[in-house]
Amino acid sequence: MAFFNRSRARQIPPAAPADPALARFHRGMEVTNAQPPGDLGLSMSAAQVTSEARQMRQQFEAGQLREVWARRLQLGNGVSFDGVDDADAFWLNAAPAIAALRLGQKDHIFVPMCCGLAERYHDSRDADQSAAVREFKERFFGGS
Repeated sequence: MAFFNRSRARQIPPAAPADPALARFHRGMEVTNAQPPGDLGLSMSAAQVTSEARQMRQQFEAGQLREVWARRLQLGNGVSFDGVDDADAFWLNAAPAIAALRLGQKDHIFVPMCCGLAERYHDSRDADQSAAVREFKERFFGGS
C-alpha cells in the first residue's frame, strides 16, 4: 500500500480574487436576505404615505436611524405616490436611504432604489433636500 507523501504533493495556488462586482452582489443578497423588504406600502392611501413620510423625517432628524430604515423596509416596493406631495415622496425615500448608508447597509439592494426614488422627487430649490441628495450620493458613490 502506497502512502501519500505531502512533501511531494503539487501545491495548488490560492483561488483568484473574486470579481469585486460579483462579491458586492453576493454581499447585497446576504444583507437583503437578512432584512427582506415587506409589502405594507402596497395598500396605503396617499394620506397614509404622507403620514409615514413625515414621521420618518422626524425620526431621522431625531437620530432614530434603525427605526427609519426598518420601517421603510416594512413598506417595501410598490408604494404609490399618487396624490402625495413631492416633498413627502422625497423624504419617504431619502431619509431611509441615508439612514441605511449611515448604518453601513450600502450593499442592501433596497438602498439604490430609495436613492433613485428620492432623486426622482428632489426639488433642487429646497436646501434640505439638496443636502440630503449630496449626502446619499457621497455615501453611496464615494465609498463611505
